This record gives sequence, structure tokens and C-alpha cells, in this order.
Amino acid sequence: MIKINLLPQEMAGRGGSASSGDSGGALVALVLALILLLNVGVGAYVLVKRNAALEVLNNEKALAAKVEKDLKETKIEYDEVSANLDGMRKLIELAERLDPPDRVLWSRKLNALPLLAPQGVFLTQIDLTQKITEVDTPESTAAYNEWARRRRGPQPVIEKVPVITQQLVMKGISYVEQGSSTQRLEQYEQFVTNLRAKKVKLPFDTAPSSFMEGLVDLVQLSPFSQSTIQGRDVGNFTVTLNTKPVTIK
Repeated sequence: MIKINLLPQEMAGRGGSASSGDSGGALVALVLALILLLNVGVGAYVLVKRNAALEVLNNEKALAAKVEKDLKETKIEYDEVSANLDGMRKLIELAERLDPPDRVLWSRKLNALPLLAPQGVFLTQIDLTQKITEVDTPESTAAYNEWARRRRGPQPVIEKVPVITQQLVMKGISYVEQGSSTQRLEQYEQFVTNLRAKKVKLPFDTAPSSFMEGLVDLVQLSPFSQSTIQGRDVGNFTVTLNTKPVTIK
């Protein structure tokens, strides 16, 4: 029997071989698998790079935070040192202002004492103290008084300045061999008179000077008393001298 194929020749050829169709599908699957593997590989590479970049970023942030902390600590230390230095400068300035070149030179006065003490007068103790007080400035007092009179506006700030006073306390005895209490008292009175009025010239001085220069012209005297030291009758006295107040402006 004769069979006649009425399909077009190109269709008849495509359907005539099943193995060629299977081969094409496997190729497509292989290509898709390669694309998938490539995408996975690229994604993994990108993820690794991203994690590495994040780690570097975190390390940089940690380093920056540490540097910032160190800078803050350094600034705090710097501020503390600056404050200490500023305080020291102020103390030095105050010390220089409290002890200017023209201030009373106690060394000169102590050197002058042997020239002022009569024979038989001996100093047994010398003490020098300094007192610092604060007083209102004249401008501050005037401003406050004006405000108190009118009571207008804010109360002015009271400004104060330090006032320096030094005090010299000398204790001593008066002794006259085979002498009386009256003679010992006269020796003491002569010493006080010399302190107040006698001028002495020290080495390298161009002219004699008074012991009371720079001091208040008032000598505080303790009561003159009598006692016995090592079997000898002596008179006991205390002389107190004060410097003129020095206002530090």
C-alpha cells in the first residue's frame, strides 16, 4: 500500500528526529545553570567585599571615636594645666605686687637694731607676721552709696582690694650689773627712744636713715616687768611695730 505524507517537508523533517530536541533542551539547561552559578559567584564576591568594607568602616569609626576621646581627655588635661598655670601666674603677680622693690626691707632694719640697742639691752625673740585684709574700693563704696540713696537699677557689685600689713614683735631684757630696777627701766626707755628718733647709717648707705621709715609712728609697748634669769635681776619688755597699710590695686 502506498502512503502519502501531506505535511510540509520542513515540518516533516522537525518531527522526524526526537534526539535532536532532547539535545537542545539539555544545552539550554546547561546555559541556565552556568548563568545561575555565575550570579551566585558574583553575589558571594559582592557580599564578601561588602563585609570587608563594613569591617574597615567600623574599624575607622572605632579609631575615630578613640582619637576623639583621646582629644577630649587631652583637652581636659590641657585645660587643667592651663588653669593651674593661670593660677600660678596670678600668685606670682600677687607676690610681686606684695613685695615690690620699694617695700620695707626688714633685713636692713634687723641690721640696724644693734646700732639702736643701748648697752645692756638684749633682744631674745623677734617675730615677723603678715596680715592680709580686704577693703571696698573708694569707687565701689561711692557707687553703692549712690545706689542706696536712689534705689534705682541693679545693686552695684562691691569690688574689694587686698590691704597688706606686717607686724614686728621684739621681746627682750634689760640688764645692768649691780644696777637697780630704775636703771633697767631707763635702758629700755632709751631703746624705744632710739627706735623712734635715732638715725643710723648702714654700710653702703649714702645717708643715715630712721628705723621708723615705712612704719606706723606708734610703738606698742607692753608693761615693763622685773624677773630673775640665772640669778641676775633683769627687766622684761615687748615692743610691737606695724608697717603702714599697703593697698594692692
